[in-house]
Amino acid sequence: MRRLFGTERALAAGHAADQALEEVISFCAEHDIDAEIRRAGWLWGATLPETVGEWRPIMEMLVPHQVTPLRELAGEEIADRWGITGTLGGAIDERSGHLQPAKLVRGLRRVALEMGVEIHEGTAMTALGRGSPLTVTTPRGRVTANRVVLAIYAWAAQLPELRRSLVTVSYSVATTPVMTERLEQTGFANAPAFNETRNMINSLRPTVSGRALFGKPGTALSFGGKVSTAHDRDWDWNLDAERRRRELDPHYPGLSAAYAWSGPIDRTKDGLPFFGRLPGHPDILYATGFSGDGVGPCRLAGKVMAAMALDQHDEWADLGFVRPPMQDLPPEPICWLGVKMVRDALGRVDDAVHAGRKPDPVTRKLASLLASGIVSRSDE
Repeated sequence: MRRLFGTERALAAGHAADQALEEVISFCAEHDIDAEIRRAGWLWGATLPETVGEWRPIMEMLVPHQVTPLRELAGEEIADRWGITGTLGGAIDERSGHLQPAKLVRGLRRVALEMGVEIHEGTAMTALGRGSPLTVTTPRGRVTANRVVLAIYAWAAQLPELRRSLVTVSYSVATTPVMTERLEQTGFANAPAFNETRNMINSLRPTVSGRALFGKPGTALSFGGKVSTAHDRDWDWNLDAERRRRELDPHYPGLSAAYAWSGPIDRTKDGLPFFGRLPGHPDILYATGFSGDGVGPCRLAGKVMAAMALDQHDEWADLGFVRPPMQDLPPEPICWLGVKMVRDALGRVDDAVHAGRKPDPVTRKLASLLASGIVSRSDE
């Protein structure tokens, strides 16, 4: 963010993100929404010696600004506290938390209906008329408006003005069977949300219901921004997840997924969201590019969209994420082929690093073309 926004605006965006978390928690408490919120923190863990300490440059960069969100942990402490024995070290942000997004959405729906908001579910936008007034066409009708806010996540890549700023990929999550006693015995029941130091980030956390939930990038990749049923399928999930899970923690050998789900997410080249007005159409607003990190940034996006829709010129309308579409991806079919090559290269970088090898020069170059994990290792 510092490279894109400058130091001051990057710090402002970071502070706004912290505040967004507190506001989501307060909103849930005020409106009695049980979103299974846990303030257990977020752990950035290294699973190979080569990746230990990747967090230190970020920690050092933030010290002059009196910002110290991360605390370094040794692998032994991580194993003793939470039973994650495959981690050699890490950094924890103890202010962070996680929740059950589906329960949050259901709660938001209830509150919106109580406030008199009309919600039309299962109503796809089939066309967006850019005349005056603006028109939104659906399978059964048409709506006209003076201003339109587009908050359509991965489907935003279907808009010509945004198509070359986004790629639509799949992400998969799965939960184990309920095993509350085992999680409590190992300490994992109280563990923070965990991300590995990989380009293709694997995630892991406990749930309130006594399960382990883990996630990984899926295999589907859209052509021309189209979202299809391929984004909802990932038949290799159980085999791959079991292999990754064994790498992380030998306490849980042979686990399979009790429930699994895959769906589309939008990704930007720099891994950051962007909000603004559609080029040439200032009354059409967009918020997209969340790249799999939705809840906190969506709260920020809501404030930005409200400020812009009301033509307010305040700190929200000037947030660093307010920027025009990057248009930094090539046209099809080059984009699909290129993103596939880059994604495969990122996976090869991960495999090489975790096998103690250096990636070959071609793989390193390809992997450097797209934002991926928390810290890229494509240049090592």
